[in-house]
Amino acid sequence: MFGIGLLACRRGITHEKRFSGEYDETPMTTPRTMRIHSVATYYRILDALVRAGFGAVMRPRTIGKATAERLMLAVTQVNGCRYCSYLHTRLALRAGVEGDETRALVAGNLQAAPRAEHTALIFAQHVADTEGQPDAEAFEHVLAEYGPQATHEIMASIRAILIGNIYGLAFDALLFRLRLRPVDGSGLWRELAILVGSAVWGPVVVLRALAWRALHRRLPPRDEVLALDGPPRAHVPHVSGSV
Repeated sequence: MFGIGLLACRRGITHEKRFSGEYDETPMTTPRTMRIHSVATYYRILDALVRAGFGAVMRPRTIGKATAERLMLAVTQVNGCRYCSYLHTRLALRAGVEGDETRALVAGNLQAAPRAEHTALIFAQHVADTEGQPDAEAFEHVLAEYGPQATHEIMASIRAILIGNIYGLAFDALLFRLRLRPVDGSGLWRELAILVGSAVWGPVVVLRALAWRALHRRLPPRDEVLALDGPPRAHVPHVSGSV
């Protein structure tokens, strides 16, 4: 599924560059500038995303689709995935984000975004910088400003695009390798473990998520968002197996 989407985006990027030049500001990766993420990082974020559920990604009812797309563009700007930049630029426009604001977000300028979203966007870049492991104080600040449900949706959007970024960068790394221009710090095993290994590891991730939810059911909203989305240092109360 990811692979088909990347091929479609790659074709679209080539078409845009050839006929319009509209997306010259899209972050482009090279073997020397590409950001490298470990296989462990990819599966750690994937595990957290599946455990928290995809509902908040598909239906961000509290923050809204436009805000979710802004968050995804902010994260993508940090990681430099051209496929995610191409796709989510279009999705942001479709969600109602103005063209000038979209271009600013792609370039890393958050000032054009609504002021009420600045904290969330800065936090999104922080999560991207730390590879999905935000500082506990930063997380608590977002939780206090936006509340449990919005924070859950913010983290869901960030994790979803991190997965897309890492997958897209691994795909590009493999393309460079096939052109005999291997990416510094990236090995063939890493690229294949991310691109192909998802099909093998996916069922394990789902089973782990179901087991986690069975052990942590009926938590109050704030405790639930801490358990699902908070960094390891965030306080999570002990939960017994009884209902």
